[in-house]
Amino acid sequence: MQSTRIIPVAADAILLHQLERTTNTSVFVSARLLARQFTDQDNEGLLCLSEYANFLRNLRLTTSAELLADGQSGFGNALNTYYTACELARSGADRLVLNDQSFPAHSLTPQQPVSLLNFAGKLKAAQDGLKGKSAKLVVKLDGIQYYGISGIKERIKIAKKLGIASIIIGHLNNELFLELENKVSLTNIGLAQDNELISRAELEQAVPAFIIPIADSIKYQEKMTAELISRLEEKQYEKL
Repeated sequence: MQSTRIIPVAADAILLHQLERTTNTSVFVSARLLARQFTDQDNEGLLCLSEYANFLRNLRLTTSAELLADGQSGFGNALNTYYTACELARSGADRLVLNDQSFPAHSLTPQQPVSLLNFAGKLKAAQDGLKGKSAKLVVKLDGIQYYGISGIKERIKIAKKLGIASIIIGHLNNELFLELENKVSLTNIGLAQDNELISRAELEQAVPAFIIPIADSIKYQEKMTAELISRLEEKQYEKL
């Protein structure tokens, strides 16, 4: 079976340039990886909009790849979401990934999702912020452990009614993944591997539209950091 399309994850220009040498033309610029890089904590909610937007602008100058910006939960209410969409589009995002967590979003254990009414309001606010701009909106549903498969279907229905075709489902565990695979067609839906609970092979067998392997990227980041520390320690030892 042909592998599902992988949208790689990056938080620095060096890795992004390595990815550009492959066939990948789209990259997810993860706030989670940036938070780990800047604060040494696995919590994307520690980043503010200005920090992320400034990084995205600098990254945009280095690449022609399609950049999927991490809009988190819109950095607040619907008005904040509007400004988030404006700012990240202005900063070079080709697509804005907006999750349905209550602000502030959290990487490891997602916050409870916003209500359906607030969810629809935030999507509309993001669309208004992107009006007249080339960036497109992508919805990431992070609250499946709270609202289950029926909630996934409700939120997909709202997104489609607003004309949003790009959907990502994140923070899956094995039990929810099996239920999702049996009850929802994933042909046009992407899956985010936020935490290492489901193997890549199992995810691909569900034949989603694409996979965003965030957990794999965290492993890579940890490996590179460990190697850098090791080299620095070796150099310090040589000076003694």
